[in-house]
Amino acid sequence: MVEIMQQPGEVKKQNLLQSQRQVRIHGLKKAWYAVSSPTVFGEEMIAELPSLKDTSLIGRNVKVSLSELTKNYKHMHTTVMLKISNIDGKKAKPSTQARNF
Repeated sequence: MVEIMQQPGEVKKQNLLQSQRQVRIHGLKKAWYAVSSPTVFGEEMIAELPSLKDTSLIGRNVKVSLSELTKNYKHMHTTVMLKISNIDGKKAKPSTQARNF
């Protein structure tokens, strides 16, 4: 009986197929949610976040440059952290209180 040895760096076909199935299963569960800016800044879309459940987004922080919110490039070096407080469908809305750090 002849046993074929596996070359270094070669992946068995069965392991490869199992890993591809797992990626597909995990990818189907996640949904993308659009994060909009607070009403003070015009409620424009800032970012998109993936999540398994919409309730797991509540309390998550999003860092954004202040120049993106105000469209004033003098604020380029200031970063604002927005905390998501509620979700409306596929839109995540941060609270109106912004922290500067």
